[in-house]
Parts: sequence; structure tokens; C-alpha cells
Amino acid sequence: MINMTRTTADVRDEALRLTPEERLRLAQELHDSVLSAEEREIQQAWADVAEQRYDEWKAGRATMHSAEDVLGSLGAGGATEGSRWQAAKRCGHR
Repeated sequence: MINMTRTTADVRDEALRLTPEERLRLAQELHDSVLSAEEREIQQAWADVAEQRYDEWKAGRATMHSAEDVLGSLGAGGATEGSRWQAAKRCGHR
């Protein structure tokens, strides 16, 4: 376990008495507080993409492919930038 000051240990102990939902919200706020502006922007961009893809899936506009098919399309040589682009295009992403 990490060596903590008494104050840090008190805060931890108090946080552990929160509900699971409150602990998750607090953990997210603490995590966000140490991110740079650029990291927060990147995190938001990924969240936006995930939400857009979920909405497309829910609306039936997404073409689904199994991980096995996608990975198989990359071949035994591993993923290169070009092969990732080709796989993304086959999955309907640009």
C-alpha cells in the first residue's frame, strides 16, 4: 500500500464510506484534475466518438464485424498504419 500522510488516509477512509456511485464520481473528478488541457481534450474527443458510434449502432446504421474478422483481415504481419486504415474502412469508419 502507498505510504500516506494522516490527512490523506483520513480522506481515503471518508471516501470509502461513500456509495459506489459517489466513489466513482469522485474518482473521475480526481482523475480529471490531474489531466492537462490537451489530455482532457483528447479524452472528450474519444468520448464523443464512442457516443456517436453507439448512436449509429442503436439506429441500425453501423455495420458490425467480429473481432476475429477484423484481426484476420490484418494478416499475420501485424497491424501497420495502412492495414489499420483498410480495416477501419471495411468497418465503415473513416
